[in-house]
Amino acid sequence: MIINRRKLLLAGLISAGALALLLHLADFTFLDLERRNLPWLAGLLCAHLVMITGRGILLRTLAPRVDRAGQLCWVQLAARHQAVFTLAPSGFGDLGFPLLAKHITGLAGSTALRIIAQCRLRDTIALAAIGLLGVVLIGIPVGFGWPVILFTLPLIWFADELAVIFLRVVTLAVPKSRIATFLREAARQEDVSLRDRMVRTLLVALVWSAALAGVMAAFRVLGLPIGLGEAMLFIAAVNLAGALAISIAGLGVTEAGATAALVAVGIKLDEAASIALLVRPLLLVSVVLSSLALDLSIAAIRVRRNAGASTP
Repeated sequence: MIINRRKLLLAGLISAGALALLLHLADFTFLDLERRNLPWLAGLLCAHLVMITGRGILLRTLAPRVDRAGQLCWVQLAARHQAVFTLAPSGFGDLGFPLLAKHITGLAGSTALRIIAQCRLRDTIALAAIGLLGVVLIGIPVGFGWPVILFTLPLIWFADELAVIFLRVVTLAVPKSRIATFLREAARQEDVSLRDRMVRTLLVALVWSAALAGVMAAFRVLGLPIGLGEAMLFIAAVNLAGALAISIAGLGVTEAGATAALVAVGIKLDEAASIALLVRPLLLVSVVLSSLALDLSIAAIRVRRNAGASTP
């Protein structure tokens, strides 16, 4: 408990320090509030609803066939996990995924660990491709860009096996114990059919396309439309910054990554800091609200179904 409190305190200090620095650099006077386009808020929320729903369907396809009953519970799992992952210090959300999965879907903890490892590997590969493609689209010369981007496609296609290999390597590095046994069980999976590979790959494309649409919609809300290349670089920088540092809900650190991405596309530092301090919290609030809306709606539907089933 002491360690957790220290980590939370450190995360809070990092968030506060990074936000203070960005606020010092920011200059909001260049923003024209009359250019804001509030109807795009609906597009922002819709994009995140699609993103979370797609992630729930992906989680279901990664589960063993005997555990794939139902669909709503998997979307609810994705929604609740997304909310926890967004608000908790970096990495803490994924640590709680097995408990959430067991509570909502009845999935075994070891199986849930394999599933989240396979999801995160897909996310990492997709973000690498998105970031590099963004660099190419904004005109920064990268000689090896397209070969690397194309190489990510087979990596996503075989992401399940790569994640299992990673778990097995970690198992070898852990002395014989209950943890090693747990990891060994997590590294087991059914044979992946061609249909499953195709569906999972398409779902990854759907999830990250929706995430990119959300970023572009958030900029539109503020009256600051950006192109696809800029959105790709922005989302890659935000996720990379959030993954590398511990902070509360990624605050401060992810805004710093967003600022760096905006500076890379030619925006002045003070303006970039101002935009990042507005766009990133807007995205965070939208993701959390979308997660809560899905979670509560599905919970209500399940309660209604159970009540109907128990009625004589």
